Amino acid sequence: MIAFIGKYRNHFSIIYSTPLKNLPDKYDKYIEFIGFIFQPIINVLWNSWYTNLNRLSFIKCSYQDTWAGYNTMAQLILPIIKKSLKEKHGIPFVEDEDVPENIRSSNSKEEKKSNYEIDEFYDKRWDYVTNEIIFALENTIDESWEEQFYHGNLDVEFVPCEDEKYLEMVETEKNTFWFDKKGYLEYNNRIVNGRMLLGKYWGNFWV
Repeated sequence: MIAFIGKYRNHFSIIYSTPLKNLPDKYDKYIEFIGFIFQPIINVLWNSWYTNLNRLSFIKCSYQDTWAGYNTMAQLILPIIKKSLKEKHGIPFVEDEDVPENIRSSNSKEEKKSNYEIDEFYDKRWDYVTNEIIFALENTIDESWEEQFYHGNLDVEFVPCEDEKYLEMVETEKNTFWFDKKGYLEYNNRIVNGRMLLGKYWGNFWV
């Protein structure tokens, strides 16, 4: 796969898009005057058409990328989710049913006058959801997590069945293999839940 997605085409401002914005406040009136004179010209010659152009984007998907499409998609999405966790521009609403009881709004000690007010766990709920999505994507990419639930050594032999047409696999006395089914299901359920949270809060990753 080859993917290139360019930056958004921003409006160019003579004041905010140049080093003029870093000058001391005492120069504000001069900067405003420069903007007053030149900004209309820039708007006509540049902003009027440049900001209407589509964002540069090129994505080439090969046939091999579909063999394990879930893995390919996880590799593309994971860096975006991780960056959104570090560089927040806002925190969206998260429903209580998607987080542990200890950080639910119903467990808040602060009295809210309306449902639009935030509580002390508001940001923690979004962090929890994001981290669960990251957990799911990381384990979608690296599927070796299953190995931790297989224990011991497998030692078997094949013996003839009663009709002697088939062979039956039988464990020997040296066999110490066992599978932690409970641990496996708990771990796998967490991965599945993380994927479901990604779908549910997909539109919230504008922040």
